[in-house]
Amino acid sequence: MPPNRTFLACLALCVACGCLVQIPNGVFECDTADECPGGFSCWSDRRCYDSDEPPAPPAPPEPTDFDGECGQVVTRNGVTVTLQNDLACDEPVAIKVEASDVVVDLNGYTISSNGEGAQGILVQGSDVVVVGVPSPGSTADIEGRAHSAIEGFGTGVLFRKTIEGSISDVWVSDCEAGFSLTGGTRNITLSDIGATAPTFAGVVVRNDSEQNQVLRFEQDGGYVGVNVEKSDDTLVEQCQITGVEQHGIMVGLLPTDGIDLPSRTIVRDNVVMSAGVHGIVARANADITVSNNRVFDAGQWGIKAEGAVFDEAPLANEVEGSGELDQCLPLTLCE
Repeated sequence: MPPNRTFLACLALCVACGCLVQIPNGVFECDTADECPGGFSCWSDRRCYDSDEPPAPPAPPEPTDFDGECGQVVTRNGVTVTLQNDLACDEPVAIKVEASDVVVDLNGYTISSNGEGAQGILVQGSDVVVVGVPSPGSTADIEGRAHSAIEGFGTGVLFRKTIEGSISDVWVSDCEAGFSLTGGTRNITLSDIGATAPTFAGVVVRNDSEQNQVLRFEQDGGYVGVNVEKSDDTLVEQCQITGVEQHGIMVGLLPTDGIDLPSRTIVRDNVVMSAGVHGIVARANADITVSNNRVFDAGQWGIKAEGAVFDEAPLANEVEGSGELDQCLPLTLCE
């Protein structure tokens, strides 16, 4: 006989004999309260009790802060990842962000690769901030580091299909590209960052990216400084680029027929020194504003933007020591 029926039979016998019986809790099985004695409730353990089931205790809050580690993938929104030491990573991507409202705090430390890593930091979320200033009292701060470093990856920091965010106080070396914004990335500000001798470019903005800013970027050596391709409303301002093999800042040089040129690019208040070919160069029909730049000792033209479409009249560009007889093309760029 099932337990409930056995107990009921005994209970009925006791009542018939005039006994006072107290029904114990947890004896009767149930799926609903209708299967319990009167005044009893069916709890989540499928047993009957003479009181309502108390609410479950709240789950402990999930952590919002993590220590950074090699191969980390951030999938939760609203978290902060903070490095506590230098990382030497064998993984293709050291830190990958696939969430929103995330802070990656490099805290003055270095992420390095064995030379086979694809990206130091790959961001595919939104509203993501990457910062590199060491926190007061950290080992990096005590050692006097002014910023964080990423070394030995294909790309130091790559933002792909990212909306809103920033990168600051990070220096990239021994990479193909320092910082790359691609795949429709928009509203990203790069500020107070740098690159040493990238084999391609220090900063790349391309593939339908919009409304991004490159501010106070520094580069020493490498192939190209800042490369803007197929993007809209890019601002390149207050950058200093020295000793590149090709061009300090180039706009729209790589597209072939059928690929859109960048539009509404603003290049102003930059300093380019000792570029191997041109200091600043824009492809014919590129939509660009070039103002208040200083170019020194370029191999060919200081500023070359023949056939470009100028949104505003060029203002006060200064060119000295370029290899060509005329330092700007068109000449009005130097007037």
